Amino acid sequence: MLGAAVMVPCAALLAGFSGSLVIGLAALAVFIIGFEYGVVSLIPVATDLYAGLPGKGFGLVIGAGTFGRGVLTVIATGLYDDTGVVGACVAAMVCAALSALTITAFAARRSPSVGR
Repeated sequence: MLGAAVMVPCAALLAGFSGSLVIGLAALAVFIIGFEYGVVSLIPVATDLYAGLPGKGFGLVIGAGTFGRGVLTVIATGLYDDTGVVGACVAAMVCAALSALTITAFAARRSPSVGR
């Protein structure tokens, strides 16, 4: 959840300062770090999706992530062509916020399989 939460303000900063190379690169770097942190820290949650079947949950999360990146690549490219970096950043903020909310909701109601 922390990774997705870091991505939202970074995307907003990148959209707001799209004309500044230094601020834009710094915001993009932290955004990417937040994304990677979010992916890696989600591995334990993914393996707990199905009790006793950690590979199934992990595989579904990897598959969904790959599908999402493929679809959003097309959407972000269209937004970038139409509105510049601001449109792509707004889409990234919405996706990151939805991810953070979904992860928080799932984590609040799950019971970890470790130690059972």
